Amino acid sequence: MARVARFEWQALECRVEGVLERVAGTSQLARYHTVAHLTVPEGADPVKARELLDRAEHGCLIANSLRGVRSLAVEIITQCAGMNSAASEASEVSAGARQD
Repeated sequence: MARVARFEWQALECRVEGVLERVAGTSQLARYHTVAHLTVPEGADPVKARELLDRAEHGCLIANSLRGVRSLAVEIITQCAGMNSAASEASEVSAGARQD
């Protein structure tokens, strides 16, 4: 999605935490929460970054094949040009949970 949108990014780390519950005598993943940390170059549009992450999560084959409530939290980190460290102007935006 980033390539099609011509959106430059430097790193992406994702972690998914799930809750397994017994439903009608079987184990099911009832809820899962994805946390994404996206590093972008200085000057990148954080709104566009969030939109692309939302679209990627919404279109994810694995996420769409699971039942349960899912949510997404995003942290966008801007990498300053010519610097080794990231300026964490992180915008933690969370969690519209949805039932699929």
